[in-house]
Amino acid sequence: MARRKAARRVTPRDGTTTVTTGGMFRKTVYFSPEEWEAIRKEAYLQDRAYTDIIRDAVRRALNLKG
Repeated sequence: MARRKAARRVTPRDGTTTVTTGGMFRKTVYFSPEEWEAIRKEAYLQDRAYTDIIRDAVRRALNLKG
């Protein structure tokens, strides 16, 4: 099975960004040690991926449905 490459998309701010084959954007985000420890702890307690924890928190903070 051939693996598809992630697409590159031009953005107004910084040029290009990676978009996965599933339509997700890949961006670098920086966390303080305290924030990262809280994310790690929550991911461990819920037995979930870090990405899931972060996406849920962002959706709550921005009042997004889903």
